[in-house]
Amino acid sequence: MREKKDFILPKKSPTMKDVAKKAGVSLSTVSRSINSPHELKQETLMKVRKAMKELNFSANEIARSLKNRKSQTIGIIIPNILNPFFARIVRSAEHYLFENKYTPIIYDSEEDAIKEEKYLQSLLERRVDGVLFVPSKENKRIPEFIKQKSVPTVFIDRYFSKDFDFVKGNNYSGIALIISFLVSRGYEKIGMIAGSQETVSGKERYLAFLKAITMHNLKVEKKYVKFGSYSIESGYFRMNELLNTGDYPEVIISANNFIGIGAFQAIKERGYKIPDDIGIVIYDEVYLADFVDPPLTVVVQSAEELGRSAAELLLERIDSQGILPPREVVIEPKLIVRNSTK
Repeated sequence: MREKKDFILPKKSPTMKDVAKKAGVSLSTVSRSINSPHELKQETLMKVRKAMKELNFSANEIARSLKNRKSQTIGIIIPNILNPFFARIVRSAEHYLFENKYTPIIYDSEEDAIKEEKYLQSLLERRVDGVLFVPSKENKRIPEFIKQKSVPTVFIDRYFSKDFDFVKGNNYSGIALIISFLVSRGYEKIGMIAGSQETVSGKERYLAFLKAITMHNLKVEKKYVKFGSYSIESGYFRMNELLNTGDYPEVIISANNFIGIGAFQAIKERGYKIPDDIGIVIYDEVYLADFVDPPLTVVVQSAEELGRSAAELLLERIDSQGILPPREVVIEPKLIVRNSTK
């Protein structure tokens, strides 16, 4: 019988506090031995270095951090890592951060405001140099907390106020592009599955819909408008509600890609033909939109441009040490016409 061996946990990396205790000096003395060794007596310096050696303590990264007063880390909080739109934002931002020697720490809030608060607190405890933030909904505690802690922050896609740097797509022009196109194709009964009205992007897209419909002298039919969350399930459920009435719109606009996927699935399952029975336009690109049947008409806001622009703003904000005024970058969307509309 084989002898059972105990599982040995890897040793915890020594800290500056451990070094101070072993050398019998203060924590500030250990810090000075790394950052300003010339200020210490030779005897004290040797004592600290001996303790470091015996504990196998590496001061290289800490020395750089102390010198720059930076951790070279950036926190990123997004509402749904499974959504390709947000995943592409993160990837683009991460590439730019890597080019500039920063490491991202990424959290997925799952559209949960309580998680966002906890994750933000965790990031600040880790002493990140700044935060890229896509909030799930409006939460007044978060901007107040950020202001109190004075942490450089850039909001992406959804934002709280113009007191902060933010990068977003132009929701008004995006919806205007869709409505103008649909009217040019002869559509009059135009419906919408709107997103959460607790987010700025959700509000703007719905208000843009009302404005564009009115500008084209069409009637806003409230029975053709449904509100939901940014999920596939919500799109599926709301689309079925519209179809169940028997009096449904000629074309439906979905407020984001996940809502659109759910709506598309509901239409197909019910046996309706797209676009003959009902057309569909989706705000945001859908993965493999060219390869579904029929290929989907979409409005695209460049996730890559949003992510990189936000990372650029954040590093500029960090380097400026707060002297820059709040800045706004608005990315113009574009319409890609495929076969889900006439």
